[in-house]
Amino acid sequence: MAIRWLLALSSRYYRKIPLAIREPFTPVLYKYYYRVRSAFYALYPMVFVFEGQARGNGLALSFAYAGSDDATREYWSHTLLTSSFKRHSLGRCFFLRVLPVLKKKHFNCDFIFIEHLYLTLQFFGRTKGFRIPSWIKMEITLPNLDKKVWQAKKADIQRLIRKHHLEFELSRDPDRFDEFYYGMHVPYIKERFEEAALVEDPKDLRDAYARGGLLLVKKGPEVLAGVLFEYLPQKVRLRKLGVRDANWQYVRWGVISAMYYFVMLEMEKEGYEKILIGGTRPLLTDGVTRYKISVNARLLPVIGGTCLWLRLLKDTPALKDFLTRNPFVYFPKPNQPRRAIFLNVDPDFKPERIEEIVQDSACEGITGTDLFVFGEVGTLQDSIATAQNCPLTIKPARDLFVDQGGAR
Repeated sequence: MAIRWLLALSSRYYRKIPLAIREPFTPVLYKYYYRVRSAFYALYPMVFVFEGQARGNGLALSFAYAGSDDATREYWSHTLLTSSFKRHSLGRCFFLRVLPVLKKKHFNCDFIFIEHLYLTLQFFGRTKGFRIPSWIKMEITLPNLDKKVWQAKKADIQRLIRKHHLEFELSRDPDRFDEFYYGMHVPYIKERFEEAALVEDPKDLRDAYARGGLLLVKKGPEVLAGVLFEYLPQKVRLRKLGVRDANWQYVRWGVISAMYYFVMLEMEKEGYEKILIGGTRPLLTDGVTRYKISVNARLLPVIGGTCLWLRLLKDTPALKDFLTRNPFVYFPKPNQPRRAIFLNVDPDFKPERIEEIVQDSACEGITGTDLFVFGEVGTLQDSIATAQNCPLTIKPARDLFVDQGGAR
């Protein structure tokens, strides 16, 4: 634990330096400090175990999470398990010792997420598993309003706008920032994401606001929701959105859909080429991810934020059910996002369903799809060969699992 001791010691002595002397060097020092700290956290991650009932079926499910990204850890725990789950903190350990520590403490987990950096990825890349980003990034290419692929969705948005008499206003008034941040953004994300909510520093967002503005969704004179955006060369970046007092009645009225529609309407008129619509989770069944896909957004071939290595440890009914219901994006190679789809091929499975299953989680920007099959793969080869517009590979799911041993 020498690195931890050095970090603490250096931080303590740094604070003793007079502010006038240390201030000019603060940005550079903090940059290297966080790099060293990130490396330490990857080499010696905190280890947590979650046990409970799986969402959707109530089956027993347990998994481990090794890392320091609190929001991502909370996202997965609340996505996978019902609210009555148990959490165990096992402290820090060397990343190569995580599985032995779980076994020693008699935690027989179904799978594990381990955060990694480039250094530790060199090890994980030689093991069974998936490199999954905490966030995937998406963008909309303009003009988009008249593209046929999402006309049904656009018609639904326009119907809600007419029904609830929604309008929009662009504002660059500095006084509107606090109204948006404290009255719309923070309440909404805390209500929507609970423990997994990421509350960004208002100073950073205020700087972005100075480079862009707010698009406010209104009903008459009343502001119901808004989105903060900033201008980039040939692009517009959506930074944060919010709903007044996290009022879910406004959400049901379609204010979030209206935001995206009004932003496209305005930015097409202003001549911008792309709208960067921010990060979303890599599960292709996640509600936010599905919505962004529905407005014809495209996945960017970059990883946003923390990256996880997913190792499957036990072939259990709960894990199998989750995997077969939730295709996800992963990166077997840099800048090449692929989609993992798990299939449970029982005697009643009809191979002609494969193309339908693939289309259900379609997303522009994915470079290929890997089907992992529970059961016999031989009968599916012909169906894959004839599937149209679906570059697929097929692999047995059983080859992915690690025999962890132990019992709990």
